[in-house]
Amino acid sequence: MIKLHIRKAEWTDVDLLFDWANDIEVRKNSFNIADIEYEGHKRWFIDCIQDESIDVYLCCLNTAPVGQVRLNYNNETAIISYSIAKKYRGQGLGRIIMRLIEAEVITSRPDIKYLFASVKLDNIASQRIFENSGYEREHINGKNEHLNYRKSLESQQR
Repeated sequence: MIKLHIRKAEWTDVDLLFDWANDIEVRKNSFNIADIEYEGHKRWFIDCIQDESIDVYLCCLNTAPVGQVRLNYNNETAIISYSIAKKYRGQGLGRIIMRLIEAEVITSRPDIKYLFASVKLDNIASQRIFENSGYEREHINGKNEHLNYRKSLESQQR
């Protein structure tokens, strides 16, 4: 049986996340398109896993890592950044990953009321994932040429 699930990232994931972060498509769709240097990545990752206002998750298909999601918490909002490993793109995993992350946030961070994401205008795949996952498009930011997406979790929380 195939099972997609998420787990918190651990220090041992640092190299895998480094490789994914430097994938050509990931760099193209990031707001910072420059390649990432390993030492800087290690410092960033240590900071992330130690910072209570950030969660990094690995998405796994059975035991195989297929993507990652980072959530930055700010008051009642979680800002989402995610990527799917090249080998697993185009298989419909994005919407499932969004559902898993939403359920995790509702359970582990009940103070979070909104999920927010920014997507570049030419990143059609991510736009579809957010739109098909019930996010509302807020506005176009002309400076960075991206779309903002927002979803309320209040109706799903008890």
